[in-house]
Amino acid sequence: MGKTIKVALALIFLSTLCMASNVAIPGRLIIKHFEADGVGFNGGYSTVEAMMAAPTSNRHIPFADLRYHVFNRGRSALNGGIGYRYNIAGSGVLFGMNAYYDARWTTGQTFSQFGGGLELLSRFMDFRFNGYFPVKRSYEIRSDKFLGFVGHNILVDEKKRLALTGGNGEAGFYFARLGDLKMYLAGGTYYFKRQQCVTNWGKRGRLRFSWRDNIWAEFAVQRDDLYKTNYQGQVAFQLPFWKKSRSRTWSYFPNFEAMMIQPPVRDEIIVLCDVNIYKPARGPNGEVIQVFFVDNTSSSDGTFESPYPTLVQAQNASSPGNIIYVYPGDGTTTGMDAGITLQANQPFYGTGVEQIVRLNGGRVLPIPPLSSGTPTITNLAGSAITLSTNNVVRGFNISSPTMRGIVGSNPGTIIVDHVNCSGAMTNGLELTTTGGSVSQLFLTNSSFSTSGMSGALLSAGSSSTLNTTVENNTFNNNVSNGFAYTNASTAKGTVTFTNNTLSGNGTDGVDFVGGGENLTATISNNTINNSAMSAINVTSSGTAIVNATINNNTITTAASGIDIVSNTSSTITASLNMNTVSMTSSNAIIFDNSLGGTANATATNNTISSSAGRGFYLLSGNSGVLTLSINDNTVNRTNTFSPAANSTINVSSFANNVINATGGSGIFIDGSGSGANVTGTFSGNTITATNNAVYISGSDSRNYTLTFSSNTLQSTGDYNFYVVASDAAVYSFTLTGNTIANSPFNGFYITA
Repeated sequence: MGKTIKVALALIFLSTLCMASNVAIPGRLIIKHFEADGVGFNGGYSTVEAMMAAPTSNRHIPFADLRYHVFNRGRSALNGGIGYRYNIAGSGVLFGMNAYYDARWTTGQTFSQFGGGLELLSRFMDFRFNGYFPVKRSYEIRSDKFLGFVGHNILVDEKKRLALTGGNGEAGFYFARLGDLKMYLAGGTYYFKRQQCVTNWGKRGRLRFSWRDNIWAEFAVQRDDLYKTNYQGQVAFQLPFWKKSRSRTWSYFPNFEAMMIQPPVRDEIIVLCDVNIYKPARGPNGEVIQVFFVDNTSSSDGTFESPYPTLVQAQNASSPGNIIYVYPGDGTTTGMDAGITLQANQPFYGTGVEQIVRLNGGRVLPIPPLSSGTPTITNLAGSAITLSTNNVVRGFNISSPTMRGIVGSNPGTIIVDHVNCSGAMTNGLELTTTGGSVSQLFLTNSSFSTSGMSGALLSAGSSSTLNTTVENNTFNNNVSNGFAYTNASTAKGTVTFTNNTLSGNGTDGVDFVGGGENLTATISNNTINNSAMSAINVTSSGTAIVNATINNNTITTAASGIDIVSNTSSTITASLNMNTVSMTSSNAIIFDNSLGGTANATATNNTISSSAGRGFYLLSGNSGVLTLSINDNTVNRTNTFSPAANSTINVSSFANNVINATGGSGIFIDGSGSGANVTGTFSGNTITATNNAVYISGSDSRNYTLTFSSNTLQSTGDYNFYVVASDAAVYSFTLTGNTIANSPFNGFYITA
């Protein structure tokens, strides 16, 4: 229940109580500030308090009290209570009892307690006794500190904040009065305890000065074994809701109402204490975490003090959820050359990097590196690491396994971090999902190189979901792709591929194939060099819906830079922004739906240089539809629009590009086959070309509807605007406000 709801309910209750009374209702509104540390809290706080009584006679006085506190540091607390006072035999001596609910909000926890009090109030002497009882599990774990290992356990220093159980009592009296200034002195004791937190019997005294019934100032001192000595002060202003009386019947109160509705004196703030508890760490299931250690220079029982010498022993001794911790040993794969098959929820840790252990309550425990080296593992007869479900693999070198480096099927949530895999006979990392399963991979800070196939291959089978985050990795010199992801029909997936480096891979650097129900890919801030085929390839097929965002990548030396391909009845939507593509032996950026499908592409602020082929190569075919928005790019080669028979290219905007087409035309539109269609608007471009600045060619019932406006065209070796039409081609051009520079031939050449 939120703080606002609690306050509202208390106010409703207070209002109901007041309305139920059949006599005049006295009350107080108090605003006060308390400064300095107190029992179980640091710093001051400010309070707003509303208190009202509903006396049924001059002897029976029920009341309700609500207090809301805001600490100097911004946290808050609340008290809500009801009470009853009885005027003994009409003597003016009040016996009272009360019950309160208290709440206190800290950085990460709501503490709550119930309290009760007894009081005896008179004009001569007051006695008060209060008890405080936190609700069950009223504690907060503030932090966990790794202390070390003992046997198979992790020893932690758990800093816990507790709400203490306790009570207090005091006696007080008004000892002097100077006109409207009254002085009150009280003293007493208190005791709070829980686990290691014990105040023992503390001592407290306070002195209050009050003027009339509106203002008071109070000074207090307290001393106990836990919180030591604290000096405090508070000042308060109160507005009484009763008619002032001229009577002096009560020596220190203006009237009987003022006495009967004085606020109960109690500890308003729940008493908290921070303790350090040394204990074995517990996992998310609440069980003590078991750890099995491996060091190939040891020969014992798998404890921290005496690790197992082989991975196989640790695998056989451990259970699901247990941690296997591996030392580098002598630096060889001795004892670690038969691979390992992990069990469900089992972390597999190397000692050379920091590890993160998950504790109960969603907390995590960092464990610093235990060695300067990294353990190296392999499998001379299979894959090095076979996953189960929900595994963590962190801190290993994997060297030349005879199958895969890491392999898993329907693996759940997998974390692979700080793993360096080289020389795997097939794929460095291979994950597959099937039949309705949902899996997620986090691949970070790792490298996969010289694999016999792909560095990493992820495959989502029918009806499954495979989501992937790939960050800060290296994929180098693999025989096939650096990183590949594919999903089959009805599969789903989301891939985030950022800040990776790929170099020297035998086919594509990054290859995404969406053949399932849905694939969303974000490819950003990667560096991709020396790809034998495409640096980045994103393909949709079947009836897939693929969404690709490709931003801020740097691509050099590839057959082609970025390929966006749609096939058959699929749909692909791609956004390319601020990529740099250079030194491609073929085309820099390709948007291709020549095999059908629907493609929607946006390219903005990309830079293309030193490309041997085309800058943008834009193809449509097999009744496909390609819709383009290409703006604010810098391109050094020809940009070709090539629709095939019965297909369409819609150029919604080709604007503000700077094109320096060396060895070709700036814009080349050349359809093939009957029914090829191109519609588009070209505006604000600056085009310099060694051949034609704009070259448009068509025949066989092709239909072109094009608008050119505010472009600057400069051909250094041919025509600025060259149009050839034949057979049944139909052209419709609108040319407005273009700047046609001098050229070796005519500015315009149009023939049909």
